[in-house]
Amino acid sequence: MLYAEHGVQEYWLVWPGQERVEVYRFAEGGLPRMVGAGDVLGSPLLPGFTLDVDALFARGRG
Repeated sequence: MLYAEHGVQEYWLVWPGQERVEVYRFAEGGLPRMVGAGDVLGSPLLPGFTLDVDALFARGRG
């Protein structure tokens, strides 16, 4: 994959209409991990950082 060839270790695709995030980590084989409502997302590349997926999409609701 082109991203991995250039040193990108992880990337996230955010799907606002579906309120989900796809996380690709090349150290884990590059297969996507899907997260959504009720999940908390973190990254080994950002120790101590977490993202509440519900909070990410809360602004677009209501």
